[in-house]
Amino acid sequence: MTNYVKLEMDDNIKDAIEIIDQCLGKGYAKQHPELIGSFIQGCATLGLAATIRGLGEYLRSDHPLQGETFRVVEGALGNIANAIVDFTNKEIRQ
Repeated sequence: MTNYVKLEMDDNIKDAIEIIDQCLGKGYAKQHPELIGSFIQGCATLGLAATIRGLGEYLRSDHPLQGETFRVVEGALGNIANAIVDFTNKEIRQ
């Protein structure tokens, strides 16, 4: 693991603790460490969905190779992004 990745994870953990504590009360995150991992995993999953959706939007733009194939790929990427968001939302509700 590179130093950059370690620093990024440290920031993500600190942010997760801060947000959980803001929502559920000071100290709650450290009393329930499983929430920290779940929170970070959920954020990463939604970030992946946003990246996939952004790629689809890029393909829809004035790409020089735009055509029917890219419209099909864009639709498939949108479906994948929606499935990730739906799955994440379902897991959060459980």
